[in-house]
Amino acid sequence: MFRDIITYGHPTLHHRAEPVKVFGAELKKLADEMYEAMYRAEGVGLAAPQVNVPLLFLVMAVPRDKDEPLRMVMANPRIVETREQWEYEEGCLSVPEIRDMVVRPEWIRVEYQDIDGKPQTMEADGLLARVIQHEIDHINGVLFVDRLTPARRIRWESALKKLAQNGVRA
Repeated sequence: MFRDIITYGHPTLHHRAEPVKVFGAELKKLADEMYEAMYRAEGVGLAAPQVNVPLLFLVMAVPRDKDEPLRMVMANPRIVETREQWEYEEGCLSVPEIRDMVVRPEWIRVEYQDIDGKPQTMEADGLLARVIQHEIDHINGVLFVDRLTPARRIRWESALKKLAQNGVRA
């Protein structure tokens, strides 16, 4: 199945998703479809609400130095500890053509369930921590533009209104 990535203004993007309760073939199929949509759009992470599926579920393929990207699936993730802060430019497949600086913790500890429902704990820093936080924001109904300073948000106001009116899809 081909899944479209919904964009800014779509109501699913602004609501907290529901917990994943059933693990199995359907969830694995959703993960595969999300990876396909993410790769097509040249992204590094995608949350289920971005394909109009209101579940606490996300996929990632985060670049690492010279290795293959780190591919991960997280169900019901939650950040349980953070350290430090750093500002870095972010963009989003659901907010096309807008990029700006966002402050987030540099290090996180996250608890989640893997694709089979087994509880996991992970520590992450740098880009991996940022991608995890960005995608967890999505499942909580928060977009990166919601985290911009008021001055930066004003700068993008007309572009965001256009996105919301046009119902653009990635």
